[in-house]
Amino acid sequence: MFVCYYPLHMADYLTAAQLSEKLNISEATLSRWRAAEPLQGPPFVRIEGTIRYPAEAVKQWLDLRTLGGALPAHANDTNA
Repeated sequence: MFVCYYPLHMADYLTAAQLSEKLNISEATLSRWRAAEPLQGPPFVRIEGTIRYPAEAVKQWLDLRTLGGALPAHANDTNA
């Protein structure tokens, strides 16, 4: 089940430019995903006319698309 989390602090949101850099894709790709029927890409919100991506929702979206392999033992260690 996908639970979408919308934080209250703008620092917890990514702009399209920030997300495109993190995913190594163009902002145009993000725009196409938002316009697609049915919607594609990570969840987004429109705040005062600008598109923002809740960072936690993006993480969940990526987690749902992770295939195969195994994470190193320290990957889940928040103290690393």
